[in-house]
Amino acid sequence: MKYVILITKHHDGFCLWDSRYTDYDVASSSNDTNVVLAVAKACRKYGIGLGFYYSLWDRKVNPDVDNLESDAAYNKYMINQIEELINMVKKITPVVEFWFDGGWVKKSYRWPVLDLYNTIKRVQPDCQVGINWPI
Repeated sequence: MKYVILITKHHDGFCLWDSRYTDYDVASSSNDTNVVLAVAKACRKYGIGLGFYYSLWDRKVNPDVDNLESDAAYNKYMINQIEELINMVKKITPVVEFWFDGGWVKKSYRWPVLDLYNTIKRVQPDCQVGINWPI
């Protein structure tokens, strides 16, 4: 195996790390293990690359995707979480790949694709980025 892809946040919005941007995360659950950190440490230990899957759509924070007025705040939320994820693990192991999914509900132009890409490349320049949705 060369790398793993960890689902850090799926469409329900639950985060597998202690995010300062939401309380819908592992720190608020009955098992408060920071799964992202645990996997990052295991990747370093076994010499395996770490990749992240992050759902663009979050049914908890941004359930009304038809509301264009909520885009700016939600897009900022995503950028903050992406930066938070990378910064949390980059001293342990680099993030080698990012997968994004869940963009099929909103029109493509409403997602901050360039901002996501630029944030990742600024914080983790060697990281690969993949976005899965119909254009």
